[in-house]
Amino acid sequence: MRATPLLLACLVAGLAFPTQVQALSVIVHYQGAAEDREVYFADMRSFSSQPPEDMAATGTRVRALPVTVVYENPNKPEFVYMELFFKCPERSGPDQEGRTAAEDRQATGRRDTVTFQIGPGSYLLRRADLKTEHVPQSDWKMSDAPMLSKAGILACNHLQVDQALRAAIKNDSFDVDGFGQRIAKLGLPADMTVIGEHWTGQSSVDTQSPLCA
Repeated sequence: MRATPLLLACLVAGLAFPTQVQALSVIVHYQGAAEDREVYFADMRSFSSQPPEDMAATGTRVRALPVTVVYENPNKPEFVYMELFFKCPERSGPDQEGRTAAEDRQATGRRDTVTFQIGPGSYLLRRADLKTEHVPQSDWKMSDAPMLSKAGILACNHLQVDQALRAAIKNDSFDVDGFGQRIAKLGLPADMTVIGEHWTGQSSVDTQSPLCA
């Protein structure tokens, strides 16, 4: 699902964000029609290589990435915060350390399937009374859902993503094109939007425009 930068910026402007989303996040995925839109944000400050307890002794390469989904529909929660864990492709040896997610998919013959788990610490904020509710930890599952596929690439290539962010942040501005070119090499969409406290990685828009209706 694609949208022009203008329409995506309108969508972002029309939703209320939890505090962790406003700091430094990437819009991983967005979906739904007007009045029922959902936006998924990955927190770029909180990559982790600490595996869940049940995986600590296995030696499996696991990465964690917080993802928050914000809902527009008044009958859904304000937002759901998820600590997502991903099993990443093993990269051992000098020829594989620098391999990208796109090359991993080509090598394994699988395009976008990820193995993931909703980890401890996940919760939602109920809209009716603005109280939090625990989201239970899930079993390990496999999925090719677009949001999870892109979040898995971000998590498993966190060093390259961090380097792309650092290269794109220049004083109070953000190099949208440069960031897009770098993450495209990882198999991510070049037009992923970055949200920050002082800037957004897209051009500014008039949110009162008819296009934002």
